[in-house]
Amino acid sequence: MIEFIHFSDLHILPGEDEALMGQRPSAKFRAAVATVRAMERRPAFFVISGDLSHRGEPESYTVLRELLRELEAFQAPVLLGLGNHDSRASFRQVILGETGADDGQPYYHSATIDGLQVIMLDTSAPGLVHGVLDDAQLAWLAEELEQPAPAGRIVVMHHPPAPNPVLALGDDFMLHGAERLGELLRGRDVLALLSGHIHIATASSFYGVSSITAPAIAYTVDPASREVVRALDGSGFMVGHVRDGVAVIGTVLQPGSQHEIFRYDPRDPEALAKLRAAEAARQ
Repeated sequence: MIEFIHFSDLHILPGEDEALMGQRPSAKFRAAVATVRAMERRPAFFVISGDLSHRGEPESYTVLRELLRELEAFQAPVLLGLGNHDSRASFRQVILGETGADDGQPYYHSATIDGLQVIMLDTSAPGLVHGVLDDAQLAWLAEELEQPAPAGRIVVMHHPPAPNPVLALGDDFMLHGAERLGELLRGRDVLALLSGHIHIATASSFYGVSSITAPAIAYTVDPASREVVRALDGSGFMVGHVRDGVAVIGTVLQPGSQHEIFRYDPRDPEALAKLRAAEAARQ
């Protein structure tokens, strides 16, 4: 049996004690790691599916780099993906230590762990909230799916391909052109497709593959929201295991008051400006 942890949407800020709408993302990440540390079994690997940083500053990735040291004691690979809040340039410079490279290139990669292939896609695109996959990345994925994977495969990305329960989020929060990905995955030995972005734990079927979204570390979204998005003081992550060709994914919810920390009405043309003003006022 192969066990793993799926974190998503850390939204780390440039200061470790800095708050986001009254929430401290760094503290929430440390609390989640403490929960994993107390579990009976040790994970074989970790995946983190994007929005590592909240605003993409180099300083936030410096904080992230220190936070990731919390995972070193597990002696397990930590596979990182990028989300729409991330900066490819800052991530590559601070986390990967790359200099002089084409910082605008998507960051995608794969690893095989105990026979399980974990494919990390980059669905982020500078300036966009929704997700995309370009021709080059899809061609690379097609080649990866031809590689041997005795224990099967898991695909990880930031943007979910399937509709989510919060109607107010709409298609702008999904992977656009998802059918191209679906045709590649159909009939393959892909055990699960993991994503984040919407800050809600969901499960659906996508071209015959189980599509799972993780609750966020930074804050969660009320899945009962409809016309207005309600963000809550919550936090969580996923615990998965693969056994006999089947992936089983469970949700771990961290303690939180669940009170509303902000709301967002996409029908309001000034909603985003109001949200940013509220965020700035609470810093």
